[in-house]
Amino acid sequence: MSVRVLLLILFSGIAIGCTSPTRKHFTEIEKSASKGNYQAGIKILEKNKKEYREKDRVVYQVELGMLYHLAGQFKKSNQQLQSAEERMDDLYTKSISDEASSYFTNDYSLAYAGEDFERVMVNVFGAINYTFLNKWDDALVEARRVDHKLNVINSKYEDKNVYKEDAFARYLSGILFEAQGEKNDTFISYRKAYTSYGVYKKEYGTPVPKRLMADLLRAAKSLGLTEEYTSYRRKFGNIEELPADVYRDKGELIFLSYNGLSPIKVEDPIFINLAKPGAGFYRMKIVFPRFRKRSNSVGYVKVSMKSTKGKVISTRTFEAENIEAIAIKNLDDRIGRIRAKAVARASAKFLATAVAQQEARKRGGQLAGLLVGLAGNVAAAVTETVDQRSWRLLPASIHMGRLLAPPGTYQVTIQYYNRSGQPMETRQMGVITIRPGQKTFLNNRYSL
Repeated sequence: MSVRVLLLILFSGIAIGCTSPTRKHFTEIEKSASKGNYQAGIKILEKNKKEYREKDRVVYQVELGMLYHLAGQFKKSNQQLQSAEERMDDLYTKSISDEASSYFTNDYSLAYAGEDFERVMVNVFGAINYTFLNKWDDALVEARRVDHKLNVINSKYEDKNVYKEDAFARYLSGILFEAQGEKNDTFISYRKAYTSYGVYKKEYGTPVPKRLMADLLRAAKSLGLTEEYTSYRRKFGNIEELPADVYRDKGELIFLSYNGLSPIKVEDPIFINLAKPGAGFYRMKIVFPRFRKRSNSVGYVKVSMKSTKGKVISTRTFEAENIEAIAIKNLDDRIGRIRAKAVARASAKFLATAVAQQEARKRGGQLAGLLVGLAGNVAAAVTETVDQRSWRLLPASIHMGRLLAPPGTYQVTIQYYNRSGQPMETRQMGVITIRPGQKTFLNNRYSL
């Protein structure tokens, strides 16, 4: 590749808008979402669709898909999420030419394929959408896609990545299999979830839910897996069991609380000195992405169901997924690869500029060399920016509550508590109907 071509790539990066946009309209979307006005958020996002390049299509679609999900428009949500997933899958194996060009501009010049956990969350929320649509078979298809996707992710990194499993996705899969009476798949999913939460506790600080332990015991017993049941029973200590046939006479509420705001990517710059040909040094800016935490004040949620006879049943939610911790840890896990690429990119830009400057000096004198060097350095600095794209409307964490109840009609109330155990807000969630042997999903978002 010639010097002129190298410099052309540098300047073309500026021409095509290589810097990540701030997208100020998204602040308004998040304000609307925090007030529960998701329709307003949808209108704002659709109005600003032109701000999203073709390379940003995934970002636009997952954000719109989440807004539709929160607004209760589950069919439209899945249309967006499924389209995003198809695009993500197409982009996951990046072309050599695209990768090569990003060495001279930045990762924002590439089409966004999503973080690994974002790709899994597409299927998780797709499955939840289907439960609200009462399409349980389709929900199970999404659960099975999670299994395939995790296998692909692990093969890509040769099992050297931290994010190998998604415990919440596995737990949700177990619940879906159980709802359809698939006992063997239920046990396998609960077992994988239990193993994954063991990793979660170490890497993200998310403990193994006690309710999952009871679910695993019940699943093992229902299959007659005496050895496995005995082993888990000994390991779990005094965990209270639920009868294996409990769902014959009762139904269950699965409550999901989406808490806080997911972290956002910001620029984390460093400066290094590169030796110039001949003498002296050039100060080069190198930037890396870093996830910055945002708000998440929820400690837990108390879910209460009041029957028509006045009887109240309640439970306390547990943390099922800490997206904030996963995002930060997942990025930190591959920061070495990101830094190596950033240094190589900075060195390539510097080398192209230095060689071009020498050639210009020979042909046009000292002033020509100075101008070319200055122009190259400006182009390199402008194009050296971090890719700040991410799925911003994901919650910081997801809490789950499982509540068994006799068949009937119930008024649902939820009360949010902060991390110190102090009550923050009470919300009325309306009336639901619990049917014997069936699961009913309910969700809510708290992002203040």
